[in-house]
Amino acid sequence: MYNEFTKHGVTEKTPKSIMLGAGTLHKGLKFGYHALTAEPADWATNYKNYYAKSDADNYAKLDGDAAPAFDSNIHFYKGWNAKETLIGATSGGNKVSIKPNVTTVEVDGALVKVKGLDFKQGEVATLETNLVEITPDLLKNTLIGETVDSDVEGFALLESKPDIQEGDYFENLAFVGWRTDGTPIIIIFDNALCTTGFEGEAKNKENTVVKVTFECYQDVTADLMVLPYHIYYPTQG
Repeated sequence: MYNEFTKHGVTEKTPKSIMLGAGTLHKGLKFGYHALTAEPADWATNYKNYYAKSDADNYAKLDGDAAPAFDSNIHFYKGWNAKETLIGATSGGNKVSIKPNVTTVEVDGALVKVKGLDFKQGEVATLETNLVEITPDLLKNTLIGETVDSDVEGFALLESKPDIQEGDYFENLAFVGWRTDGTPIIIIFDNALCTTGFEGEAKNKENTVVKVTFECYQDVTADLMVLPYHIYYPTQG
């Protein structure tokens, strides 16, 4: 009796659909054609996996019986520019939060939630991270500061500035998490701004972790009813 029910939610897809690990953070992550700045290790055997750029800005797979001489000015690869856009190592994981702001219309006589009387009024998307690599660019973006001429040789100098400028926003800030089947889940914020500032606690026998939160922002000329976030979920598996 009641054999149509199970006592758990595990299916044959479960082992492949679990996300493990802290994931990685990227600044400027994009899918497309990217210039090869150095000769790949597999160039001689798998060069056909790469592309050449024509005068018309078109791309075509390299072909032939032998690998052509590598030239960083004309050779490209197609895919995610993941390695080039890594922000740095983290400690303590990452947290992505995307929440709609819901307004409920109160109606006299309705003592319960009523379907159709809730309305989405914007949304908030944040990415919280715990960074252990502290670089001048990271400091500049978390502080919303600027790099100025240093008066001490061997040191970069960062100082405060009064206004938020275009360069303070991270373009295509991305979180990449991995499923147990080896495929990534990619979440991208088109524009992200650090809204928490710089806070690092230094302790003996412990590495300093910088906890920061980035918020997603919409372009002023785009649809101001929604945020520009994108979630790429693998279709295989």
